[in-house]
Amino acid sequence: QQRDFDGLRDSFAVLWREAEVNGEAWQYIDRLLADLDTFIDRQDDIPAGLRRWHEEQQVNATETVRWTTLPDD
Repeated sequence: QQRDFDGLRDSFAVLWREAEVNGEAWQYIDRLLADLDTFIDRQDDIPAGLRRWHEEQQVNATETVRWTTLPDD
């Protein structure tokens, strides 16, 4: 269980760094968040800290998508 989460977290961290560097990886973040949602939904004993971290990542990904998809003026 912890190993599964660690793998998802590490994958997310790599994609997040790529998104910050080149703005190209944000589309993969949506998929990763969906996988993380599925993982969390299957768990009965997710600690509150993990749930908060997950919610923060969803907000961060939403902001990245918003800024990378704005039309140029």
